[in-house]
Amino acid sequence: MKRKIGLVFSVMIFFFVVMNASVGFEKCQNNQVSLCSILYAASDSDEKAAGEKSYKTGTYEYYQMLIQKNKDSGSVKEETTGEGIQSFIKAGQMHEKKGEYKEAEEMYKKAIEVNPEAVYAYLDLGSLYIKQKRFNDAEKFIKDGMNLDPDNPDSFIRLGMCYKAQGEFDKAEEILKGAMEKGQDNVYLYVVLGECYLEQARYEDAINVLLKAKEIDPEDERVYLKLGWCYINMKNYDEAEKVFEEAVDLFDKGIKEKERSLFVFLDLGWTYMLQKKYEKAEEILKKAIAINPDESEAYARLGKCYKEQDKFSEAEEMYKKAIELAPHKAANYVNLGLCYGALEKYEDQHNIFLKALEVDPNDDYIYSELGWYYEFLGQFEKAEGTYKKALKLNPKNRSALDRLVLLYIGQKRYDDAEKILIDLGITPVKYDKIKKTSGKAESEE
Repeated sequence: MKRKIGLVFSVMIFFFVVMNASVGFEKCQNNQVSLCSILYAASDSDEKAAGEKSYKTGTYEYYQMLIQKNKDSGSVKEETTGEGIQSFIKAGQMHEKKGEYKEAEEMYKKAIEVNPEAVYAYLDLGSLYIKQKRFNDAEKFIKDGMNLDPDNPDSFIRLGMCYKAQGEFDKAEEILKGAMEKGQDNVYLYVVLGECYLEQARYEDAINVLLKAKEIDPEDERVYLKLGWCYINMKNYDEAEKVFEEAVDLFDKGIKEKERSLFVFLDLGWTYMLQKKYEKAEEILKKAIAINPDESEAYARLGKCYKEQDKFSEAEEMYKKAIELAPHKAANYVNLGLCYGALEKYEDQHNIFLKALEVDPNDDYIYSELGWYYEFLGQFEKAEGTYKKALKLNPKNRSALDRLVLLYIGQKRYDDAEKILIDLGITPVKYDKIKKTSGKAESEE
């Protein structure tokens, strides 16, 4: 009994530390979304690279038509110049946005094959590899593009993003600042440097760099996105609101019309949710959906808004719509599964978690939630194995660690629970320490 009390007390301390130190999944998920919105929102030079007409009017079908036209013509000259070569690059971008990475890779490589000097084919392929965490490949192709055009700021930006994605912030900072010292005043250089500081929790440095970016281009929504997140991480929600609302105002005045501007609405909605201003959040997210009914993340955020209010049926519909629009995003399946659990649709919950694993078999969070599902049903052996899979993928998965410790304590497997705590560097509290401070604990001996 003494040992059990000691372990429980240790776990209470452990959970207190975890709750204060770890970042919640959905917040991390949103950070990811914000970064992805910047990753796939092409940099300023992409418009020049793609050609004005295809950038503004292009659709996936339009680019495929151009590709077929080039194939039918049998003309290498047409394929390697002007609209022909750009059709491959833009088709790759459209595939990438839809999560069709294999097809995107094929298009970028085709562009390189027919024109080995197509700089943006190398850079876009490098960016695709960053998303896939194929960092060696990413670095190689970005540097190939940089060698073709050493003064192109986008080359420095993409290489900086490659290092940043690996947590090599010093390298990223060196590359980005090096480009700035060469006199390149590209606003996105400052945005990516601001991201580096943001991800290191150097918020003041990030704000200073992003304010400089705002001076360069006061209408670039990427600046507002990252600046707002600096304030969110500092829990200065009033200032975050002001930043996002200022950006929304630019959109409402017709100054900004690009697709990526929509994420300013989504992040404003998220800021409202953090403050439990659900009515405002719902209003701005519905406005985002009205602006672009095909943006999956708008439905996912609205689903989150409903879920936080325990409106699980409404949340279910939003997540289903998000999945329909973006079937490659595993997080939406997980959140739909959580709604099913709240609605006691347990078979649906199980099936949707398995579907999430089909989409992303390396997502440790999915295993963590699936383990909880098994534990809820009393399938403890399955739960244990699933938690261990989560921890094999990510030893720092706090949710899986928490639940596995509690599972062991519930089964009176105190040695196993204690081992996890020790492996985490937490010395289990001994009974003799507890009884000095807790009369209640002593009386329960």
